[in-house]
Amino acid sequence: MDSSIFYTSLASFLQTLDSPLIQESAGFLFPEKHLRIVPVYCIPSPDQGMEEGTRTIYLWEDIWIRKNTLLRMRLKGEIAGRFRIFARN
Repeated sequence: MDSSIFYTSLASFLQTLDSPLIQESAGFLFPEKHLRIVPVYCIPSPDQGMEEGTRTIYLWEDIWIRKNTLLRMRLKGEIAGRFRIFARN
């Protein structure tokens, strides 16, 4: 898969989620969630654009291709928020 297709595919998925998104040169930032998603071909230097308290997820292209459905569910959980249902409920 061409890296531009990978970036476009990831961007279109992330924009469907109901959370404010900022596209950066190094990836995508969700400021409300303190979460950054970085496609692996454009990993920034350790001090570039890393705010204190912001988690960074590095996303490899081959994993995006092979486990697309699983990754979409995991990213949706990270961005949209998760909730726990305890066994007694």
